[in-house]
Amino acid sequence: MCQEDLAQVLRHLPEFDNPNLIFGFNTVGDAGVYKISDDIADAQTSGGLLIVVEKETAEKMLHLLHERGLQSAKIIGEVLTKQKKSIVVY
Repeated sequence: MCQEDLAQVLRHLPEFDNPNLIFGFNTVGDAGVYKISDDIADAQTSGGLLIVVEKETAEKMLHLLHERGLQSAKIIGEVLTKQKKSIVVY
């Protein structure tokens, strides 16, 4: 479902105001993130989940995910300092 179609569907849902809802159906996207505590959040998505961690932590995180049975977890790239030229990925 494209973002415009999703926005049309979500527009008809009742307002939901909860300070622990960090990202939910009031935004355009296919995920919801609910704050459980200052250190823990529950992310629900209908597709994949992108996790961003510091470069020094990436290998350790990947190892932990694989240990817990998430064999499909992969490092897919890195965030770079902005350069004079842009790279756009679709």
